[in-house]
Amino acid sequence: MASGLQLNGTAIQLPSILNLKPRVEEFLLNAQMALRDYSAVFAPLLGKNVPKGNMLVVLQWAEKEFGTEDIFTKALRDDHDGWIKYIADMRDVLTHPDSKKGPFEIYNFVSINGSLVEPTWLLQGKNRASIAAEMEIINRNLLLSCELNFHGALQLMPLSFPAQIIEIPEAERNPLNPIRFRMGK
Repeated sequence: MASGLQLNGTAIQLPSILNLKPRVEEFLLNAQMALRDYSAVFAPLLGKNVPKGNMLVVLQWAEKEFGTEDIFTKALRDDHDGWIKYIADMRDVLTHPDSKKGPFEIYNFVSINGSLVEPTWLLQGKNRASIAAEMEIINRNLLLSCELNFHGALQLMPLSFPAQIIEIPEAERNPLNPIRFRMGK
């Protein structure tokens, strides 16, 4: 008898995403690499010896340089504690299966009580979550975090910098080209 749900004594096969685990691993690796590359943005902007390669190291540097109550530091802390650490923990378990942060489990489509459930992942200590939904959130967080922290770093630049970043009011943004910030004086 074939695997799958049983319907009136007939077996049916569940849908599946081919190569789901390697695709998830690649997505998380790319997210981690984007964060690594993003960490290199701060040194040229702030004109300081900001470490790069790891957002936790950037956060620790900002705490020492600006203090834990600085708005830029708080934004870095919120991002790190909220979702960056989650990505790092999943990648850590994939790279080091014996990690104390694991296990990290990836489920393709499954049947639970006769209902089809979309692909999910589960990291120890977290709730089982939709892979597609969380990938979308991670992508959105990467973009927004880079944008907002880049803006925050620009605000910390020396006053002699000839321009400033101005947020365009949402009502004035072109929906076909939703630029959020512009340079101005």
